[in-house]
Amino acid sequence: MTRTSHPDRRNGDHRVDARREDDDGSGRGGGDDDRPSIERRRGDVRAARRPSLWTRMWRPFWAVPVAAVLFAAIAGVVAPHVERLILERVGDVAWWLFGGSADSASDILSTIASAMISVTGLVFSITLVVLQLASSQFTPRLVGVFLASRIVQGTLAVFMSSFVYALTVLRSVRTEDAATDVFVPRVSVTLALLLVLASMGAFLAFIHHVTSSIHVGTMISRVGDRTMRVVGDTYAETDVQGGGPTWSPAPGTPRRAISVGDRHGRVTHVDHVGLAELAAESDVVVVLDVLIGDFVPDGAVIGHVWGPLPRGGDADAEGDGHEGHLEDGTGSEGSPYIADTENTGPHEDAARTDDDPDGRDGRDDGVDDGSDDEGDDTAAEVGEKVARAVSLGTESDLDDVGFGLRQLMDIAERALSPGINDPTTAIQAINEMHRVLRLLVQRLTPSAFITHDGVVRVVHRPRTVEDFLQFVIPEVAFHGAQTARIPSALESVLTDLREVALPRYHAVIDRLLEALPPDPLKEGTP
Repeated sequence: MTRTSHPDRRNGDHRVDARREDDDGSGRGGGDDDRPSIERRRGDVRAARRPSLWTRMWRPFWAVPVAAVLFAAIAGVVAPHVERLILERVGDVAWWLFGGSADSASDILSTIASAMISVTGLVFSITLVVLQLASSQFTPRLVGVFLASRIVQGTLAVFMSSFVYALTVLRSVRTEDAATDVFVPRVSVTLALLLVLASMGAFLAFIHHVTSSIHVGTMISRVGDRTMRVVGDTYAETDVQGGGPTWSPAPGTPRRAISVGDRHGRVTHVDHVGLAELAAESDVVVVLDVLIGDFVPDGAVIGHVWGPLPRGGDADAEGDGHEGHLEDGTGSEGSPYIADTENTGPHEDAARTDDDPDGRDGRDDGVDDGSDDEGDDTAAEVGEKVARAVSLGTESDLDDVGFGLRQLMDIAERALSPGINDPTTAIQAINEMHRVLRLLVQRLTPSAFITHDGVVRVVHRPRTVEDFLQFVIPEVAFHGAQTARIPSALESVLTDLREVALPRYHAVIDRLLEALPPDPLKEGTP
């Protein structure tokens, strides 16, 4: 089915076992352990599994406040009834509980409810102002960072739940004018007072969080820290001598396109481990054509499955098995995820190497023969599993080096705009980008080939370090060409990067240095 080459492997190779690691940290099974290993020649294989339903449920901004309100409403109904039953049996209560009359309890609960709803409106107004400021002054892509803060969500949750709890307990207070006996829910009122103290603490934490969040230095540093963690998780630390396994399809290998069906959005993460296991089970090779951060419209093709896939019984009954249509993403089984690809001549997937993962230098006469090989899974099932391994979402769900650099670039470019004209903020953003790029140029681009038990099973297109350099420097240089200090700052960044970079990146850094615009101050222009 495929041609897989295995150049000699050396001790510097990075190997990752997706299931377990030995005590020596080698990442490979040892002894009599026959568990399969999932490896990449350089760079770790990130096991980005699809988030669980529980995780996705708590992601929205409103999830924590709504849960707190529901809990407060239930507690406000249940607590007084439980308290009444306990008091009938126990009698007197502790000295530290609320000891006022029914009228004073009603007044306190009414005051708490009115105060809490007023402060809740204040907190909500402050949140909107901060969002508007962050969006207009820095970049709209930072709004998600603020909304995802548990301090903001928790503050709203405490105030809203205090309001709902006080109102709910208020209905249980019985005064002398009531038809029933006088009842003062002392424990419940005490809990309401404790919620007031918690609200004050949450408000102080909220104010501190807001004032630090809108500080440009803090915001830039947080984005840089998160991006640095992603770089550390994704890119190999040391240079790897020698080659690793590569892959190109053998002539006549069938190929089927994988569509996202009716989904759309940006690629937030890819389950490479799951894809490698799935490809090994079906004895195929999965080739992905999308990168993290790419936007994928409905019905778009995100890659191909190379190799003979088993077909369902309906395909045998309908004829030659070539009923799939690439244009609408529907295969012969009616699956929205897989489509047959006819023999249209040479295509780009033919020959891929670590230095050419897109395979643009190779050619191959791949043919889809519509074979109906036996297997456990149908072609439609395999296509759906491959498509679901690529998670789509919004920018707020991205955990990617490119997205972090884009946030920093937006801050720098917004600061350099004529309406703001704040080169100092731009310099701060450039310094943080320098920090990220400095780590990147000392590391290697992850290999495009992921193996399962030594056989290439997944071929993807990782973003290279050269891509990041050419993505950041020219764009910032364009927007800061006529601003004093910006060209000189970029020149200092590139000079430092060349000193610490691996030799393979010197050529692109030299080209970027030559392309930098002159500094207006050095040229003597106003």
